[in-house]
Amino acid sequence: MGTQPNIIVFTSHDTGRHYGGYGVPSVHTPAIDRLAAAGVLCTNHFATCAMCSPSRCSVFTGLYPQNHGAMGLVHPPWGWSMRPDVRHLSHILRDAGYHTVLYGHQHETHGATHPEQPFGFESWNHWGGNKADRTADAFCEFLRSQPNDKRPFYAQVGFYEAHHPFTYEKDREKGVHVPPFLAPTDKTKDELARFQGSIRKLDEAVGRILDTLRETGREEDTLVVFTVDHGIPWPRAKQYLYDPGIETALILRWPAGPIPSGTRCDWLLSNIDIVPTLLDLIGTPAPADLDGISFAPFFRDRDAQPRRKELFAEMEHEAHQTRCVRTERFKLIRNFGSKRNPIVPCERGVKGKTPTPVEELYDLQADPNEFNDIAQDPAYAETKRGLNKRLWAFLERAHDPVLQGPMPHPYYEQAIADFRAAVLQ
Repeated sequence: MGTQPNIIVFTSHDTGRHYGGYGVPSVHTPAIDRLAAAGVLCTNHFATCAMCSPSRCSVFTGLYPQNHGAMGLVHPPWGWSMRPDVRHLSHILRDAGYHTVLYGHQHETHGATHPEQPFGFESWNHWGGNKADRTADAFCEFLRSQPNDKRPFYAQVGFYEAHHPFTYEKDREKGVHVPPFLAPTDKTKDELARFQGSIRKLDEAVGRILDTLRETGREEDTLVVFTVDHGIPWPRAKQYLYDPGIETALILRWPAGPIPSGTRCDWLLSNIDIVPTLLDLIGTPAPADLDGISFAPFFRDRDAQPRRKELFAEMEHEAHQTRCVRTERFKLIRNFGSKRNPIVPCERGVKGKTPTPVEELYDLQADPNEFNDIAQDPAYAETKRGLNKRLWAFLERAHDPVLQGPMPHPYYEQAIADFRAAVLQ
């Protein structure tokens, strides 16, 4: 093998930070927790969107959704897509000499039939649905079949787990952890037990791959990243810009590299920071137009200061049309859609009764659950004014179309183009 490490990026679906290493006592995640214990667990990492496609595109491009183009779901009936000139991490690493492969689930595009399009993968083993065992089997076979002296590989290994519906056995062995924003009803606990069963299956699959990595002699020289697209699939989490919707796990391990084992990174991080950080760690120049900021200095100098003071997120899906700016202490959310707030604590399927205000402000230090909206509190007027200016400036820089009026759906663009063509015939 050359001097560059192999790279594996694991992605999970809908699990946020619902893992033992992040303080959830009732889930079985020994493999993922061991990965964290041998590397760096990032405690303050957030997604750019509380929904799958926009966030995953950010993970693999280093760009905010406004800049990579996929501001909503890529599959029908929504039909968003990344801009054709955007470079995926697979493109960048293939150009840097990596053998690039995809195993399991991806959601950055829909309906691609060839590994060259729209990404730079040389082989493509893609399927949807809850198939953790199939993903692990296929990737373990890849690891066993590849000679160690070949060029380094970049593998994107995606798991559909733990997306609803939860198809595995319920896991109540260590009880059921109910987050504070959910009503602790029997229905909620039953659904969470099913959710925990899916997470347990995910962890088993990750563990098998990590064991095979060690058995094939690649553990030391492989940079492993584990992350998630967005928060857990419940009201006030997935599809909402409250922290449970955008908080995500991020774990990095590289035994032969500069990543210290058994440490925690508390820096404020966005998932757009993953691409520049990986490229920084392996000594490959990052594209100049990335929105993300490398946090590799944390690994090299524990006295280094955090490089990010704020992050931004968006939600563009049916009645959800929201934007936010988040600092270490405060979050400002701007609502442009017609979604109504869910009841708190809430239960899946229960509709909120209170219209969503145009702006929400939360003091995350005093109110980590974001239950107490202080947007109209005069004591926070100056804080709110400053955050509004920061959010507006970002939306202008990103050319966010929400500033120009209601967002046209991709199918609207298709429909109006077809209408014009029919008139001009």
